Amino acid sequence: MLCKVAAVALNPADAKLIDEFQSPGCIGGQDFAGHVVRVGEGVKRFKGGDRVFGFTFGLNPDDRTSGAFSEYAIATEDLSCRIPSSVSFEEASTFGLSVGTAGFSLFRSLGLPTHASPTEDCFILVAGGATASGIAAIQILKASGFKPVATCSPGNMQTLMGLGAVATFDYHSETCGSEIRNYTGNTLRHALDCIATSETQRMCYDAIGTAGGKYTALNPLSTVVKYSRRDIYADSVVAWSLFGEAVRLAGTIGRPASHLDRIFASTFYQHVEDMIEKGLLKPPPCDVRPGGLEAIEKGIEDLRNGRKSLVEHPHTNPRGYDTAPPVDAGINEAEFVGHYRKESVSEEAFRKWYHEEHLPMAIGLIKKVHPRNEFEGLLRQIRPSWKIEEFDLVLEYWLHDLNELKNLISDPEWTGKAAKDEALWVDTDKASIQIGYDTLYLEEDGKIVNTEQK
Repeated sequence: MLCKVAAVALNPADAKLIDEFQSPGCIGGQDFAGHVVRVGEGVKRFKGGDRVFGFTFGLNPDDRTSGAFSEYAIATEDLSCRIPSSVSFEEASTFGLSVGTAGFSLFRSLGLPTHASPTEDCFILVAGGATASGIAAIQILKASGFKPVATCSPGNMQTLMGLGAVATFDYHSETCGSEIRNYTGNTLRHALDCIATSETQRMCYDAIGTAGGKYTALNPLSTVVKYSRRDIYADSVVAWSLFGEAVRLAGTIGRPASHLDRIFASTFYQHVEDMIEKGLLKPPPCDVRPGGLEAIEKGIEDLRNGRKSLVEHPHTNPRGYDTAPPVDAGINEAEFVGHYRKESVSEEAFRKWYHEEHLPMAIGLIKKVHPRNEFEGLLRQIRPSWKIEEFDLVLEYWLHDLNELKNLISDPEWTGKAAKDEALWVDTDKASIQIGYDTLYLEEDGKIVNTEQK
């Protein structure tokens, strides 16, 4: 599904991916909420105009169309949920990754049943209960009949009790683990560690009863602690496994593909939608920031410094351009009228660049541009390996010189159609044009300079 993004959530995972893995040319961001613009064949649950939130694999080296930090995002039907009218876009944007991580950890990794048996002591430890994933886990456990026990700072204890925790413990305490073991009567068998440091791993091991059990972390494990108790099965999860495809990241983060993970996700996210509709799942507290996509860099830096959850608005536009309201773009092949080609460039060479045999390449033809389509795809293809001079050359062939551009943007028929499809921003005073995601600044000599060069 093609979605117009209204809000994105920033997570610690976003900072981790940027700091530890190199994915040039890819789009960052895991969480978004917005409107459905267009659905692909086979999509049944959603239609154009629906309010949805979704979960993506930002900075995925295998898929450069994935990622939420953009004006438009591609979402998958079974990992997306409808947003009820009682929930804002900002609130909804915080759900996707956190609930997916919590559900995957509880029901796939720890192997909990979806509903607790009333005959058992169903204590489940959530270490880091005040994190986004911890807050989701507590509510999911409560709705499933379990008794969540959480660790947090004293200032968050009342909040977590209100969300469903039966008891909270100060993680600063050196005896936190033994206190939890005493409270649960030495019966605790399952622990979810949302902090996943060697210290929290030791605390969870201390809390699990003498009969042993299972421990799951949201980061790779400390092997020193992992094998300190042979009666505890320890695991770590990567939420991107929910897509059912291999996670090709270096080191212990990487995961093989598992279609069973995708099958679980398809069912679980429908359950999440139902929980939100019934008011059983509430969003975590978050800091809503202005500034649009340009403010994300500052938000990532704040996450590195310990902030837990931030929300940005991609469509905040500091340059003051006007944008069209959300519409169904209705993209189809008939709308592509061809490419612009200079007389100095042979048709054979042009076809080699674009790999298209069926579209006209006549001199002077202009190809209409749509979000998340071939122009954006072309830019993504050439960025990783092409030199900037070659990049500029392609753009010059594409938009030609400043005078011809001014003639183009003075044509109301062409610009009107483009604006209707949310593809075009024009500012004639600054002699700039934005197509899709990229603003191209044209100097007086006609040279095109991309935003990234600025």
